[in-house]
This record gives sequence, structure tokens and C-alpha cells, in this order.
Amino acid sequence: MKSLTVKVILLCFLILSCTKNKLLHKNDYTLEDKLKFTNSILKFYVEDSLVCNHLSNQLDWTPFKKALYSEEGLLLKKYASDMKKEDIESQMSSFIISEKYNEFFSNYKLFKEDVESQSDSILNLQSNLYYTTLPVFTDDGNFAFVGFSLVSSLLSGYGEIIIFERKDNRWSEVERKQIWIH
Repeated sequence: MKSLTVKVILLCFLILSCTKNKLLHKNDYTLEDKLKFTNSILKFYVEDSLVCNHLSNQLDWTPFKKALYSEEGLLLKKYASDMKKEDIESQMSSFIISEKYNEFFSNYKLFKEDVESQSDSILNLQSNLYYTTLPVFTDDGNFAFVGFSLVSSLLSGYGEIIIFERKDNRWSEVERKQIWIH
């Protein structure tokens, strides 16, 4: 009887350890992971981020969706051919950076998006205003899509989707798709 009990306990430990190992390799990305990723993108792509740049407090995929899905872009076919549109859509959401999340973007002055002051604020900026998105990850976790836009004080700027690939747990840029320029 003791032998059977020991075998059952060992089998439970074996199953539990296999489950834990499997979970470690699963690519679930939490909101915190996405905010850290977005912060690292800004640090890399934004010049002089410690001093004078403004970040929109709304991280929103709306202006980038058309380009991501467009036939000429073929970004999803190229990097996420097996991924369902619903899975990608579920990751694309508007997100307002509140005081709770501002810790991730402490080097930036947040630009609050209210209609009354938006145009005056943009016109009066002597630095740049950045719009970004939280990343969208492919099912295998090897590619990430980020929408990124820059508007300067003269209302000129550009918007693009940046694609990153993960190799050996490091992310590197593999492609940019420009979607607008002014």
C-alpha cells in the first residue's frame, strides 16, 4: 500500500513539474509586459526623452489598423499568417495612461487629449508629441507590431508600424511600414 501511495505522489509531482515547465514557455503577455515593451520602444526611438518630449496619454491602434490589414502592406500575411484576425483584434485596444501606469513613462510629459486644448497645445509645443500603441504579439510570441507616430510643433510628422522579431530573448526591428507623412 505504501508503495502505491509513493507512486501516486511521485506521479503527481511529475505531472505538476511538467505543467509548470509548459507554462513557463507559454507566451501570455500581461499589460505590464506590454507597457514595458512600449517604454523600451520610446526610449530607443525618441531622442532626448529625458528632457522635452510629450507622450499622448492615449495608446490607440485605430489610426494603424487599416495599414496593418491592407493588401499592399501584407504585414499580417508575412509575419502572422496563421493568426486569426479576432486574436489580433483582441490585442488592439485603446488604452489611457492614467496615474497608475505613468511609472512606465516617467521621462515624458503626458499630453491629455481633450478636444478644447488639443490644437493649441500642439501648436505651442516646442518639442515633439508622440503617439504609440501597446504591442500586438503573434501567437508564437516571436513577432510584435507597434504603431508609432510623431507630430512636431509645426504640425509635420509621420506614422508607421514597426515590426520586431524576438531571437534569443532579444527584440530587434525587422521592418517599418510608413502609413502617413505630413
